[in-house]
Amino acid sequence: HGLWRRSVLFYRVVNELAEKLKAIFVPFYRVILDTLVKHLGAAVAESQGDRRGISKARKRRKGENSERYDEKHSEAGAAAARELADQATHAVSKLFLFDSDQEVATESRLLELVEPLASQLESTFNLDVPDYRTRIAETVVPCVSQLAVCGSSYDVWKPLNHALLSRSRSDRPAVRTAALVCVEALFSKLAEEYLVLLPETIPFLAELMEDDDIEVEALVKKLVKRIEDLSGEKLTNYL
Repeated sequence: HGLWRRSVLFYRVVNELAEKLKAIFVPFYRVILDTLVKHLGAAVAESQGDRRGISKARKRRKGENSERYDEKHSEAGAAAARELADQATHAVSKLFLFDSDQEVATESRLLELVEPLASQLESTFNLDVPDYRTRIAETVVPCVSQLAVCGSSYDVWKPLNHALLSRSRSDRPAVRTAALVCVEALFSKLAEEYLVLLPETIPFLAELMEDDDIEVEALVKKLVKRIEDLSGEKLTNYL
């Protein structure tokens, strides 16, 4: 994971420069955005135990297969993947924040980033549940919220909403709660504008209302209440 460590250092510099230069720095993202997408996907694949995140050249090095398999499942490997995902996610979040004219963050580029960001909900990076939830709240939620603000269109919101809500069908309660936290953040951030996604959202909420996990059930009821406050309409008949 030496290359990843160097990439982490690079993205730290990117984040510092983006924070200082703001919109002036946005054009530089044209150079690095493809790599950002690849690194997000590779980090998630590593966390989920998926060898697709490893290059074909490394796959061919059969003599090292066992050693690399062990490393992938080590705490050090998970930590490297997590740090790469964190720094890359912060970097794209700053693009969404400062590229208000969508000079680089065009609709097509935003759509490319939906799955790499949403799939992080399924990636624990060997964290325990409290630390996993903290990471989601501090890293993923702000990023997907800013993506929605930057995209500001149904064509971006619909696939984002679906990608998040599809994780609410995970067999892990922590992932289901994380999905709900993300969607609740989108309704909070975009308010009435996001109600256009209500028809696609209701079937997922209806399923979760009967969830066996107490925390999931409480979160979905909280989300339903927020939607009702925004819409001025009771959702009882739809759930």
